[in-house]
Amino acid sequence: MRDKFLKLTLALLALCFAFYIYLYPPNKSTQVSECVTCNEDTPGQTFSHFSDVVNNYRTKIWDTINQKNFSQATTGVGKAQLRSIYNNTDARTIWFDLDSIKQFICTIEKYNQKITPQATDLGIRFFYAVYDSNDPIVERRNRHTLFMVPTQKSADGSNVDFDPREIYQQQTANTQGYQVYRKEFPKATVSFVDLFRPTPLVAPINQYSLILGANNSGTSTIQNNGEICPTKCPNVNTLDVIDP
Repeated sequence: MRDKFLKLTLALLALCFAFYIYLYPPNKSTQVSECVTCNEDTPGQTFSHFSDVVNNYRTKIWDTINQKNFSQATTGVGKAQLRSIYNNTDARTIWFDLDSIKQFICTIEKYNQKITPQATDLGIRFFYAVYDSNDPIVERRNRHTLFMVPTQKSADGSNVDFDPREIYQQQTANTQGYQVYRKEFPKATVSFVDLFRPTPLVAPINQYSLILGANNSGTSTIQNNGEICPTKCPNVNTLDVIDP
């Protein structure tokens, strides 16, 4: 009787193990399991509201920028004429490929799981930016763009910009060979404010941090197109529908 029970137990364990291997095969990417799952849909917005606020940006900000910074009058100009002058106007949209955004999110989550203590209530902050007038890509010069940085909830409830990859490198420098270049911050939470402090600055100022934006070179671990419109607009352009 005891032998039968032992055989039944072993068979059940083998079945459970096989089912586990089926769900989580050894070669399955750990990145997938470390990222959030899509259990709920995004509620979305009505197109009428979307159209209104995009038009608000045009009339209250974009037209003024074009007149002041690009010497191009766009106030009251209809969609039929806008495309012909887009090369002389500021950008109104920016496009990132989905894989770059997913990689950015997964990188945040992956390194946050490696640090102690883990950050809570993660988020992403968008920074408005303008390309330099001498940018190597001529079409981007002086035009509007966006950059994204990770955030975590601080003790006072505010969302603070931070770099979990930098924190991980700080915490593992002595055991895994990472180069600690911010030795003045031996603490669990390293904010962007900490990283931007110039003294004492051990690493060069162009050290890559966990920031998503269009790159000037291929040396970053995160690469994407970061296409702006204008100047690189799709043939089927939503702005053509929104503009009067």
